[in-house]
Amino acid sequence: SNMLSERFMTYIKGGICKFNGKDYAGCREKTPPKDKRPVTIPYRMYFGNQKSSWGRGGVSFLNLNLSGETLGRMYLITKGQFNDIHNQEGKSHNWYNKAIELGKYQGNKIMTITNSQERTHYNPSDAYREVIIKGIKETYPMISDACIYKYLLLCKGAVDS
Repeated sequence: SNMLSERFMTYIKGGICKFNGKDYAGCREKTPPKDKRPVTIPYRMYFGNQKSSWGRGGVSFLNLNLSGETLGRMYLITKGQFNDIHNQEGKSHNWYNKAIELGKYQGNKIMTITNSQERTHYNPSDAYREVIIKGIKETYPMISDACIYKYLLLCKGAVDS
């Protein structure tokens, strides 16, 4: 859901997210990202957990035991902002308890968060799925709707089969 810039900025600025109605504290440092660009993550994405701030349905996680290509967007933010966002996402054993380094870009670490264990798979809520689709379209404008649908079919728990 954080591929969509407007959604991601809720974590930076704080306030009520118009996509899920949740009130976020925001980062202590409110400076917008200095850069943002697409990134391919070398693990498979899936949707897990039964309920979240998005209602009933799974949210995005990475399967660290299964290589693949997950579409992503990287934001050039400070380490403090990364930590604040990680705290807002939730660090408990049910949520995003693992930060991983994906590589480097122009000398900066590319970091993301996921769960250290595979979560039970659930289809995402319609609202969450729509934000994912909007984020893909914003980050990868050349990808067709048909290709986005095919991509989501590969993400276990993404759509009904």
